[in-house]
Amino acid sequence: MHLISYVESATGAHFLPPTDWTDGQFTWLCELDGRHYARVASLDYGSQDAGVDLVVHDLETETGLGEKLDHLAVDRAAARALRAERYAHEMPIGDQLDAILKTLVVLREAGNVLPAEMEVVIDCWQRIKADHPKPDLV
Repeated sequence: MHLISYVESATGAHFLPPTDWTDGQFTWLCELDGRHYARVASLDYGSQDAGVDLVVHDLETETGLGEKLDHLAVDRAAARALRAERYAHEMPIGDQLDAILKTLVVLREAGNVLPAEMEVVIDCWQRIKADHPKPDLV
């Protein structure tokens, strides 16, 4: 694996992995000092917008970079563990959204007028639920 970094250009361009890359060939690591760091399986990633200032790094010669990235990885792991602990006893976000959308459907069926954007969200949600029902596990 190779280590690269890049910035988002002034026009909003960013590093674009090739469309034929599969999962695991590009792994975003973190943002450090305004640069995005990622591991890539190959340096054959095609042309990129010049504004992304793409840099290939060598941890053997760039002293301190590996330690900074390792420190950030430890911090992210600790944050994920804390978040998991905090939310262990709460309803999953998907269930929370389902409950909210079910309530809005009831309000709509009772004759209440909902914002057009919410109508689109509800219609999309109902279509997904109809197209992909939960399996009957009983």
